[in-house]
Amino acid sequence: MGGDYAPHLPQKMVSQISQKREFDDHEIHCFASQDILDKTCNKKNLIPHTCSTFIPASLKNPREVLKQPESSIFKGIEALQRGYIDTFISAGNTGAIVVAAKVMIPAKDGISRPCLAIRVPKIDGNFGLLVDVGANAEVKHEHLTQFANLGLEFASKSLGILQPKLGLINIGSEPTKGDKLRVESYKNFQDQFDHFVGNVEGWEIFINKADVMVCDGFTGNVILKLSEGFAHIILKQDVTNPFLSQFKMENHGGSFLLGFQKPIVIGHGSSNQATLENMLKLALKM
Repeated sequence: MGGDYAPHLPQKMVSQISQKREFDDHEIHCFASQDILDKTCNKKNLIPHTCSTFIPASLKNPREVLKQPESSIFKGIEALQRGYIDTFISAGNTGAIVVAAKVMIPAKDGISRPCLAIRVPKIDGNFGLLVDVGANAEVKHEHLTQFANLGLEFASKSLGILQPKLGLINIGSEPTKGDKLRVESYKNFQDQFDHFVGNVEGWEIFINKADVMVCDGFTGNVILKLSEGFAHIILKQDVTNPFLSQFKMENHGGSFLLGFQKPIVIGHGSSNQATLENMLKLALKM
């Protein structure tokens, strides 16, 4: 039950969703201190897991999570590993979640680095997928190829996009545009993927040029935060816009940690109650 407003906000969310019938057929496992669990897990499908410690958002070394086996992140990932749960969701420390998953959850074949993917709204009402949005600030061209494979698989199997089109985030449309990483990745994508549509410039992200758009985590995170921030500023001007409303954090839930053999959804640390509930709904779809 992580996040900037934990444990009280996640506790409130679990208490409220327990009243909704759409969750009645699913077991929801809660990882928290005993006093929180006593107040929260009051229905048969709410399964408590007592944790004596937690990982703070300010943790500088994510590997410290491995020294805290009684923390909610460690015990949650461990439950995923042992098959007690099917999907793990958290708005807690992203680095700690990734470290714990790397140690306990097998990676998919051919994958050396996990990546974060998020659904991107399109102006025509559909959604695309942006990969990576923050797990890997520095990458090599082979990593972008891995991200492309993961994104295409996820878009097809979990988002229901038939034959998803692949694009490479870049500063121009020509194959020779961008730095060495982008030029090499363009050649690799062209050779390996049948539905590669070329480079995707910033203005093309929200139109229907590509379904899966690949970049390094630094670039992806800037795109994500810029989009959310711009939409937030415009909507604060008493503007009603269904398209921009989709950029609200609470409406898209969380990001998907791809590259492991078990599904993981990670939310922003400042996730509110609606965001956490949408994270849970995303998990049920995976």
